[in-house]
Amino acid sequence: MAWHVHKIWMRCWAAIWELFPGKGSAAREFSVSSRKPVTTALPDGLNLRVVAKALGSLKSGDPVLFRQVPVGTVLGSDVSPDGDTVYIYLNIFPQYAKLVQVNSHFWNASGIAVDVGLFSGIKIRTEGAEAVLAGGVAFSTPEK
Repeated sequence: MAWHVHKIWMRCWAAIWELFPGKGSAAREFSVSSRKPVTTALPDGLNLRVVAKALGSLKSGDPVLFRQVPVGTVLGSDVSPDGDTVYIYLNIFPQYAKLVQVNSHFWNASGIAVDVGLFSGIKIRTEGAEAVLAGGVAFSTPEK
């Protein structure tokens, strides 16, 4: 008989697990991965998968920014099955989910962009101190 976790109760900072029989045959041997599983979704908010050419300096826990305001978090990342791209999993907090539309654009906000021109001078763009220091993903939704 297999078992699965049905409920987790928190009491005095200790987890108490209530187990119930599951479906399937009993098992006594399990394979262990040397890598932590990637979190791809949370129960609340809007869960997104963004496809990029490279991860850059993004990491789990980095903020998702809209107009330099934290509106979500980076959950994790993984390489696509064909190895050509990277999947970046995001969660947008429930109160900000409506900001994401089909025409929204996402980009890596970690760091500073510098444009130098002979006649235009130097232009420095950032997503704010938090994104420069902590990294993050920013997005915008063009107005209709």
